[in-house]
Amino acid sequence: MAGDRTSTAGKHARFGAARTWLPPFLVLAMVLHRLRASGGYIALEDDAFYYLLIARNLVETGASAAMPGVLTNGYHPLWFALVALWGWLTGFDLAALRGLEIALLLAGLAVALWALKARGFLQAAAIVVVLYTFANDTLLIGMETSLLFPAAALFIGLALRAGPTSSPTDASLLFLAAALVIGARLDAALFVLPALALLPAPRRLRLGVLAGLAATGAAYLGANHLLFGIRAAGAGTPARAPTPAPCRPCRAGSNRGRLSWRQPSAVW
Repeated sequence: MAGDRTSTAGKHARFGAARTWLPPFLVLAMVLHRLRASGGYIALEDDAFYYLLIARNLVETGASAAMPGVLTNGYHPLWFALVALWGWLTGFDLAALRGLEIALLLAGLAVALWALKARGFLQAAAIVVVLYTFANDTLLIGMETSLLFPAAALFIGLALRAGPTSSPTDASLLFLAAALVIGARLDAALFVLPALALLPAPRRLRLGVLAGLAATGAAYLGANHLLFGIRAAGAGTPARAPTPAPCRPCRAGSNRGRLSWRQPSAVW
């Protein structure tokens, strides 16, 4: 009898833990329903045009250029790298881009539940509703915030777990998470660096993470100077394409969801 009770209690515990991870999938169902109800139209922020345009030029010509002969690094590097990789793999299929953003959204919600130590369905649902409500306008629009969301959740979760007993492995994970956040959006360094400095972790650990970020930043600035002739991303003469016509939603169902890049008014 005692064994049966233990087995039943274990099943209930596993079921309760599984329910904790259910809310992100409810968000997934809602997002997919909205996409279907919109008739397959994929809305993008106007500035996403520049990511797509420069990424296309990089894939097709090997140059990070907004227009022929005009190099630019006026973008957040990790999101740009992800967009360029997506374009190279899918031929700039917008439906695939939206799928990537949805995957990042789910990852961000799941990491947030881990970071905030959610327990049970109701607590997890409350966290997901609050996060999605506040972040909804900045997600699924083709911008770097799609990557920033899961990266920031991971960094915050690791930072909340830092303490006097943090190990070198914890320091390595913190460094990677911090670099991911800053790479997703460069000005996030204004939040990440002070947060690292104030962590209740051993000073040697904090200084090691900050030194690693400083070395990474120096390498990034050096690469910018070598490739673009400037020391900081976005510095110097702006190199943007002419402002496009106001962006109209892009239909994923036609032409396999691909932009008609060489027809300026075909989609945008």
